[in-house]
Amino acid sequence: MASNADAILVDFDSTPSGTNLQGVNVGGVTLSTDLGTEVIIVHNVSDSLGYGSQSGDQAIAHGGAPDGFPQPNPLVGIFDAPVSTITLWSGDDPTLFSDIDIWTLRIFSDAAGTTEIGSGVTATDATTGLGYSSITRLFPAGILRFEASSSTGVGFDTLSFTPVPEPGAIGFGIIASIGLVVGGVFRSKKEK
Repeated sequence: MASNADAILVDFDSTPSGTNLQGVNVGGVTLSTDLGTEVIIVHNVSDSLGYGSQSGDQAIAHGGAPDGFPQPNPLVGIFDAPVSTITLWSGDDPTLFSDIDIWTLRIFSDAAGTTEIGSGVTATDATTGLGYSSITRLFPAGILRFEASSSTGVGFDTLSFTPVPEPGAIGFGIIASIGLVVGGVFRSKKEK
């Protein structure tokens, strides 16, 4: 299994505010909406929207359509290759909004979104007090699509995912482990 060191991190702080990421591959995952609306990056200070951010100043705006930004519902990500884990953060600025944000992350084993893995997992920022909460979903056999949605205005930020290792890499790891064990057994017999 891939380690956390193999995880790919997608943060939106280096993307200019107002950028439309609809249909754009952002490092192994293409973001879009099923409705074909825009996937807009907002800067929380200069745009004065109050989405906040888990890791900096920018996030993907979602729900509520503040200041005329059209919002995707749900935000869809289609991975280039299967991933075994996905973590996504969502919420808004708790200094501006006192609402409780509830959002859901669904995962699928196919890019079309017809085969859901389990049922959607819901999170709320009410338990963190930070305005942002995260959901991590695991499926070692491979996730090819995610859908994130909320009925309230939230920002989505800091997406990370771990690719499923290539079968050859797993086989090599098993063979190497067996070689170390066998080598250790022969060494201990020689030393006696």
